[in-house]
Amino acid sequence: MLLMSATGLTYGQSPQHREQAKPLLEIKDAALVEKKIDSIIHSNEDGIYVAAAYYSELRNFNKYDSVFKIASEIYPYGKRASINLVRDISRLRNKEEVVAKVKLFKEKYDKSFLEDSYVAGAIAVASDKENLPLAISYIDMVQKPHHHITGALNNARYMELHKSPLLEEYFRKENERIEKNLPKDLPDADKYAELLQNWKFLNARMLAKTGNNEDALKIAREAYAYGNADEEEQQFYSQLLYQLKHYNEAFPIMDAIAQDGRATVELKNQLATAYEHIYKKDAKQYIAELDKKLNADVEKEIATHAVEQTVPDFFVLDTNGKQVNIADFRGKTIVIDFWATWCGPCKKSLPAMQRTANLYKNDDKVAFLFIHTWGRGKNSLDEAMKYFKDNNFDMDLYMDNKQGDNTFKAAAAFNVQGIPQKYVVDRNGVIRYTSSGFSGGEEAAVLQLQAMIENAKKF
Repeated sequence: MLLMSATGLTYGQSPQHREQAKPLLEIKDAALVEKKIDSIIHSNEDGIYVAAAYYSELRNFNKYDSVFKIASEIYPYGKRASINLVRDISRLRNKEEVVAKVKLFKEKYDKSFLEDSYVAGAIAVASDKENLPLAISYIDMVQKPHHHITGALNNARYMELHKSPLLEEYFRKENERIEKNLPKDLPDADKYAELLQNWKFLNARMLAKTGNNEDALKIAREAYAYGNADEEEQQFYSQLLYQLKHYNEAFPIMDAIAQDGRATVELKNQLATAYEHIYKKDAKQYIAELDKKLNADVEKEIATHAVEQTVPDFFVLDTNGKQVNIADFRGKTIVIDFWATWCGPCKKSLPAMQRTANLYKNDDKVAFLFIHTWGRGKNSLDEAMKYFKDNNFDMDLYMDNKQGDNTFKAAAAFNVQGIPQKYVVDRNGVIRYTSSGFSGGEEAAVLQLQAMIENAKKF
């Protein structure tokens, strides 16, 4: 949920390294330069970056790359190796592997990056509800304010996602810690602004869930004042304003969301209500203009997703364990959606997918395959079915289970690189559209997918 860049994990060429490389540029004897560079590289790890700066100035990128390739060989537990291991830890998903790698880091690697390894470990394991205590223990060992807030926010967000009973007490404890330890006069305040904004919005969401909307709005206003609120935060803030009938404040935020095609049906209805309260006239014309603009934007957008590729052969299992393959759907326009229960953007996209599936529930020439892939546990089917049931989704669910060779065959057949990943396939088995990720615009997502389906049906 958080990028590793949030930890401030950087180490590389600096103006100082480039300055140290200048004397090398003045040497005309190529053999002498290479001898000096070899000496610099082996004197200390900073020499790696001086050599890299030298080759960068010469635009000799083959040599530049080769210098970095040997860095971890010469300094196997140095800064660069430490950074690489931190990034590797953040990408792991197996708890035992994470614990082992963090332990190894503590024993052998550069201690100046130790706290980064703890944050990486927490990021790696927190997506699994059972591992939240371990994620908490890692962040408890982090002292640097920026690193600690990054990790604590990541933990809290996953607790919120998992609806964990740990959240309230954890948030209280971390709130006290931030108040106590965060310097009041920050020399690099901008570095903390986004984290503090996210933290305040989380606090406001917690208050709102208990029905304390007035206090929630007070904190949300403070958070919103930082600027650059993300889409989820904008939606939440505008909803709070609307519920407390601050229509003049809510309207411009909701209008911007709708103009970008990010509105839900509920938000559009609320937007109409706010419009009528502010302008004292019917909102039908206003909403019609919004829809007209959105439809025009959709036509432009779907053109960027058009492809022409033969759909690969693949098989998945239905919820009864029966094998299903592409041939079972020949002659139909098919919508394929690769998703997973642990994937936040996937889950955010599902309401829009359900709305689109509802539009075609009586069309036997259109089929929807919601394929759960990249499962992280042994109970992926149960988790996927429970998620659908808990959220009242009645879409056709299929499983792309991990095979004995640790691959997910259906996702591999499509060369899926990230999820959610969607494909619209025509009745002749040709992929006409692809779409990856989810921006959060439910209204636009429904219109886009509907337009893709209708266009694919023409082939």
